[in-house]
Amino acid sequence: MTAVALFEAKNRLTDLVRQTEHGPPVEITRHGKPVSVLMGIEHYRQVAARNRGFFSALEVFRTDCVASLQAADAAGPADAFADLRDRTGGREPIL
Repeated sequence: MTAVALFEAKNRLTDLVRQTEHGPPVEITRHGKPVSVLMGIEHYRQVAARNRGFFSALEVFRTDCVASLQAADAAGPADAFADLRDRTGGREPIL
């Protein structure tokens, strides 16, 4: 990604917009630190489609959790915890 200082971006805005229409985004910096990104609309739409927002992501998470819990219930409680139990005899008691 190309980095351009803010004062330079002000002077070259038209060129930068043309550049980002079909190319990679341009990072805009202030005092050497990134503050913004200029990108073409198609790239923005791709990013926005992937970033669904909190409540959409929460719904996907809840759906996945419910499916996992249902699969664990179908396996039965003994099978769900079979690999968690320590089967060794334990330590020797001190008398």
